[in-house]
Amino acid sequence: MTCTEVLDVASILADMAKPSINASKLNTVLDKVLIYVVILLLGYGAADLTALSLRSELVPSEKPPAKPPAPSFRQASVDYSVIERRNVFLASGKNPAPLSADTTKPQDLDGPATKSDLPIRLVGTIVHANPKLSVATLGPRGRGETKPYFIGDRFKNDAELLKVERRRVIIRNLRNQRTEFIEIPKDAKITFGLKSAPEPVTEQAPKKNGIVTQTSEYEFSLPREEVLKQTQNLSGLLSQARVVRNIGSDGSVRGFKFSSIKPGSLFEQLGLKVGDVILGVNGEDINSPAQGMSAYNALKDDSNIKLNILRNGREEEVNYTVR
Repeated sequence: MTCTEVLDVASILADMAKPSINASKLNTVLDKVLIYVVILLLGYGAADLTALSLRSELVPSEKPPAKPPAPSFRQASVDYSVIERRNVFLASGKNPAPLSADTTKPQDLDGPATKSDLPIRLVGTIVHANPKLSVATLGPRGRGETKPYFIGDRFKNDAELLKVERRRVIIRNLRNQRTEFIEIPKDAKITFGLKSAPEPVTEQAPKKNGIVTQTSEYEFSLPREEVLKQTQNLSGLLSQARVVRNIGSDGSVRGFKFSSIKPGSLFEQLGLKVGDVILGVNGEDINSPAQGMSAYNALKDDSNIKLNILRNGREEEVNYTVR
């Protein structure tokens, strides 16, 4: 230990030996602490008095709004009962039935059948004691090949033969699954596929209709200069009538149908009527506007024009002579 350290310890022991000096220091410290305690008590008392005086202002005069009721788990189970019934999450392990499934049963044979609009023509029927041996002769409406059909046979993809009656058949329309009937008109004769003797053709006096002369029901003639005059103004010619696409039973375009014809127009003079369907010209089918324009350009120089049309379900040929 050095001499300096010895002197410091000695001085400390000397100070401890002086009781009067330590007591005075302690009193000074206590006085300072008491001052802080008094200030703290005074602040707490002032805050308490302020709170008591403002208590009436802080207390709300109205009741707080009621809380919304908690959702009912029982109600939620009722709402989700539809999901449980439909087995949406395959809880039962089985696929649910499709919502759009057609659960309607086909009509019974003895139920009421409605008249069919299908393009099918009934030529004749043979009713047998055994219904399975009954036969009906069917063909396309208009001109076309006819064939015998038995119960259960299908006419293309349009109808299924269900029942054969006298001058009438019951079919299932495969397009809408409805029970319908097709009958032979009362004034029609049953020929069983035999060709009847041709009716005598009566001569018809020529009939002048504007620039067109009609020599028979499907025979017309007109001067070439008028043809050239009409074909030069294509827009004016097209404004005299309106045609729309004719959709066949298979969904494809089969010619163009006249939906309207202006009275006194060239189309009316040529013997065309509303509802007629132009199928082809000079043996060429017309199923698109491009084919129509090609036929239009080719007809400017032709002297004989054959127009194939569908009228009232029958295919006809109209002949025009350009002189």
